[in-house]
Amino acid sequence: MESGTQWYIAVLAVIAGLSPIGTAQERRPTAREIVESIQQHVGIPWTASTVDTFEAGNPDARVRGIAVTMMATLDVLQRAAEKGENLVVTHEPTFYNHLDKPEGMNASDPVWAAKRAFIETHGIVVWSFTITGI
Repeated sequence: MESGTQWYIAVLAVIAGLSPIGTAQERRPTAREIVESIQQHVGIPWTASTVDTFEAGNPDARVRGIAVTMMATLDVLQRAAEKGENLVVTHEPTFYNHLDKPEGMNASDPVWAAKRAFIETHGIVVWSFTITGI
């Protein structure tokens, strides 16, 4: 199986195992708990040195819904927020380079600032899952 397909299947397996996230009576899992479950379902041991990390938001936030995307663009983040999805699993870096370190960018950069502000305002958690963690 291709690694690109493998990560998608691992995410779907975890999501399918959550029943149902949206009910008020049930304890909703945190983003961290969901990521740990995904890591356990990829089929091989997870490595400590990886770019597959939380890129934004609070990993201990309770998850209301999950969006899976190739790139966490502002448009994708906006559509996720509209649907009540506060965990975004993305393949590509959120902030413009492989290690997701906005070198040379800061709060004065309007694009970086707008994206960061939107994530914070809407309580979104972004986790990068490029499959390098396995």
